[in-house]
Amino acid sequence: CARAVRGLEPTERIRVLVGHGAVEGFGDEDTAAVIDIGVLEPLLRDGTLDYVALGDTHSTHSLGRTGKIWYSGSPETTDYLERGAGEVAGGEVDSGNALVVSVDKQGTNSTVEVEKAATGSWAFEARSWEVADAADVDAVLAELREYPVKDRTVIKYALTGTLGLEATGTLQRGLEALEPVFAALYPRERLMSLHLEPDEEEMENLPLTGFAQDAMRELIGQAAEDNATARDAANLLFRLSKEVG
Repeated sequence: CARAVRGLEPTERIRVLVGHGAVEGFGDEDTAAVIDIGVLEPLLRDGTLDYVALGDTHSTHSLGRTGKIWYSGSPETTDYLERGAGEVAGGEVDSGNALVVSVDKQGTNSTVEVEKAATGSWAFEARSWEVADAADVDAVLAELREYPVKDRTVIKYALTGTLGLEATGTLQRGLEALEPVFAALYPRERLMSLHLEPDEEEMENLPLTGFAQDAMRELIGQAAEDNATARDAANLLFRLSKEVG
């Protein structure tokens, strides 16, 4: 970019610089080939340049202080938005846009207006929730049901916490019902840390005796050690016991 503008003088004609790459001080890419907007901004003020259109990051972003240097981002979402407890935590935060840029130039003085136009139709989100009881489970399922265009939404999720048998069963049934509705809805196995720990009242109210009761206690003990297979088996046994009961 610096080479492209070297030797240029202010002009009454509209001049746009188009470039691609990382910008110094923006992002975490470790590379020596970065664009120095400190070189470009004086040229935007004196009429040598009127607008700088950059590509590299897939999120729409304004750079510098002039309002005339922008990453337009990608026209469709390409990666996950990281979202915690309802708050954006990082990732591809503002993709799926095109920029409509209007330049009005009088002499060497230009005014630039940038309008963001939504073009993308897909959403990718990485979600994480901490759950401790039935109310937390209901809140997670309610959030998932509120997504407006589920057939164009991909969600990978992580759940942490400890639940009893009833709440775990409600969670599992709710997720199973939602999975075919979304374009994709699946757990982030590496980050999942959901433990099964029923209280004594739940155990006493189970219509299980003998070997079945012993099997349930053994499965619950294994599930408490973050054994997903044991947790699923305990959930299935719990569901069958409720149906029989």
